Amino acid sequence: DFNRYITIADIGTGAGFPGIPLKIMFPHLQLILIEVNNKKIRFMQEVIKELNLDGVHFISDDWRTFLRTTELTIELFLARASLQPVELLRIYKSQSIYKNARLIYWASQHWKPTPGVALYVKEEKSYSVGGKKRRYIFFENKSMER
Repeated sequence: DFNRYITIADIGTGAGFPGIPLKIMFPHLQLILIEVNNKKIRFMQEVIKELNLDGVHFISDDWRTFLRTTELTIELFLARASLQPVELLRIYKSQSIYKNARLIYWASQHWKPTPGVALYVKEEKSYSVGGKKRRYIFFENKSMER
């Protein structure tokens, strides 16, 4: 339920998926698009301008730099194929200000978590796109009291 979130971040957003469609569906969201490729950022800036969307911000840092240097209030992170889950789970290190955030990872039907990654899996949901079976993997820092 995206109505319960204020700020979401799309990690390695590429062409803006899923961040931009979610912003269209849920205009109240503040959207942070994290992308290191400046050509992709320029493209997305044009898309945002053409769609007349507000509350969209770009960060051109790589994931590790983002985690070390930003202090934004973000409740939910989204990632498709930008990084491997073991890299994404740096979010839950004890010194991360994002250690209480949720993370949704788009995975293939055949994806299997390593034992270390499995510790953070809260739930999984299956879906199909174009005849391909996929899954949403919901991660949370289970060591933190919510």
